Amino acid sequence: MQDPDPGLLATITAASSPRWSDRAKAGHDLARRAERDDIAELLLRLLLDEHDTAVTDATSHALLQRDDTHGVRLIAQAVAGANDEQLDHLYAALGQHLLPDGPTDRFITLCSQLIQDPNPTVRNGTQRLLTWIKPWAPSA
Repeated sequence: MQDPDPGLLATITAASSPRWSDRAKAGHDLARRAERDDIAELLLRLLLDEHDTAVTDATSHALLQRDDTHGVRLIAQAVAGANDEQLDHLYAALGQHLLPDGPTDRFITLCSQLIQDPNPTVRNGTQRLLTWIKPWAPSA
């Protein structure tokens, strides 16, 4: 992960900080670069933070705000590998993003693309996301 940007290097370092607040800020800030494979790996680890769900919250909100396949793919991967507490927080973040009148149609479109992803973890997580949002879909 070599990058000439010292700010990015500091954020990458903060993603492994023992302080939850540093990790949460890193997740928020790194979400802007979720299309990079090296950053995506860090973001997935932050989504599934074992020590504090505030990190899950900050990272998931920032990824959902991207409103693109990179963000939703990471959310789907996290959903597929999350424990019950993390799932609760991911579900809540999704609800806060989509309700009462958020971009539900756009989210469904993104999920429709990811349901055919070659990665089975992404497909399984995406299927669960679609199940979660079905009651919120405008046509439901």
